Amino acid sequence: MILTGVKEDMHQSSKKYLQQAALADESCISFTRDRLKWSFYFAQGKLLYATYYLENFERLERQLRRLSREVPTLNEKLRSQLRLMFDETEDAEAPIEYLALNWLVTEQQLSKSFATQALVRMMQESLETFLALPEGDFSIERDRRSLPGISSSFDLNNVLDLESV
Repeated sequence: MILTGVKEDMHQSSKKYLQQAALADESCISFTRDRLKWSFYFAQGKLLYATYYLENFERLERQLRRLSREVPTLNEKLRSQLRLMFDETEDAEAPIEYLALNWLVTEQQLSKSFATQALVRMMQESLETFLALPEGDFSIERDRRSLPGISSSFDLNNVLDLESV
């Protein structure tokens, strides 16, 4: 389903649309505005991941640098390797930063716990930018994409409640 030209208070409508999307068994809902795109992945009413497509890899790299204090193997060499592997990936089945974290977990370079920490921080940043959108035109697209690998999930209402704190 694609909706275009919807004009209303985006802060309220974005919450409403996300809550409606969470009712689907498994889906991805994407919002596009001014060539910026946010995608939210849901399964069984839980938010799996949220991202926006502006400097995806830079957000991941910031999180990996932060985690490198606790996980020394997340050094510059490994981060450069990840960039070569994932940064130029076009038409990937999932967001590149998510795929890179999944690869780190699969290759035992990063524990699932640390990967979840990075995911939560990147999701929070994505939600903050999305919910801060002023009123204006946007388009919505839904599909049945799912995410491979890391399987953390979050109650959307709890995540949205954190936004208002």
